Amino acid sequence: MLVVLASQPAVASAQQLTAAPDGQVFQKQSLTTQNEFTATFGSSCAQLEWIWQHTLAVAPDTFGGDPAVDGQSFGDQDDDVQLAFVALFGMQANAQWVAEHNAVVAHHVLLKDVAAVPCPPAKAAAGPVDVIPSQHLSDATAAARDGDFGRATDGFAAFKVIWAAAKPKVAAQSPGLADSVQTAVDQVSALTGKADVQAQVYPALQNLLKVVKAANESLT
Repeated sequence: MLVVLASQPAVASAQQLTAAPDGQVFQKQSLTTQNEFTATFGSSCAQLEWIWQHTLAVAPDTFGGDPAVDGQSFGDQDDDVQLAFVALFGMQANAQWVAEHNAVVAHHVLLKDVAAVPCPPAKAAAGPVDVIPSQHLSDATAAARDGDFGRATDGFAAFKVIWAAAKPKVAAQSPGLADSVQTAVDQVSALTGKADVQAQVYPALQNLLKVVKAANESLT
């Protein structure tokens, strides 16, 4: 499977990818994992999204490609950056990262040549996709409301990965909005994992969700 993946063009179809390079398949994962991927990406994309993310862990070279103009490559980035881009852009992760990095280097946006995401989140079919996807954050807020702080922490951690990928685009359109979201994220981060401040987690997540929704309404 690794040879097949490595020899394909940048865009691969769901039919081509039924297992990760190490032979693991989506259907053998825990129900929690399957449900989370299905809820986030929809039943038609959940398997492919899981394969992409698992492939990054076991065969990161699969996502290799041309470096940016300053010589940096997607493979040189840390795990948080790579996972965020793979989660959002799949096999286009390298091309998207290079385009965004080049935009930073050249101080202008160079995204017009990046291919469309082959399997976008399911909600794209129902209308425009938010610049800052907030499903994980909504789930975390609901969990904190119900007193399930373990699930709230997991949902917030997943949102932070998505925010790491979305932040450059937000900052390019509105540095002020990016700062507002980051401030709210930092406020929640300072509380997570501390039993003595659990009562503050729900209000902090509510505030972050409010800030994110306001940012999405303002961004195009």
